[in-house]
Amino acid sequence: MVVKRAVWILCVCFTLSVSPLFAFNSAHVQQVKQIKNCARCDLSGATMPNVSASGADLATANFSRATLTNGSFQGANLYGANFEGANLMRASLREANLVNTDFTGARLIDAWLNDAVLTGANFTNSNLMRCNLKGASIGGARFQGARLDDAIWTDGTVCKEGSVGECKK
Repeated sequence: MVVKRAVWILCVCFTLSVSPLFAFNSAHVQQVKQIKNCARCDLSGATMPNVSASGADLATANFSRATLTNGSFQGANLYGANFEGANLMRASLREANLVNTDFTGARLIDAWLNDAVLTGANFTNSNLMRCNLKGASIGGARFQGARLDDAIWTDGTVCKEGSVGECKK
């Protein structure tokens, strides 16, 4: 009985201590949608339908586990947005318009960018390990210094370990 109670107390304490790490600030969602300036915002775990934030400044923002859509759960319009240094781990940007978007130094580990339009995007020094890029359009995109270990490349092949700057198949 004492052991069960101790385990239950530990579970509750852990949940309470970790839950703020997975919460987003709803005011930040409105900032992205309305004024398109939300550098350093916390949008972790947010589901953001009807996102159209071309040219938005989202540098160093936390989008981990966020889902960005245009309302029909198809791609968001983030043309020319600045995600420099942002955390996009496990984020879903499927089918998004990310033309000329800056992801310099961003963390896109386990992110979903499949079927996204990434033409002219800048991924310099980004971490795209295990990122899904299948079907994405990457013409003119820059990957200098980007980590691509185990990423799913545009043609569906998995990049070999040690893929930096290009997908080694």
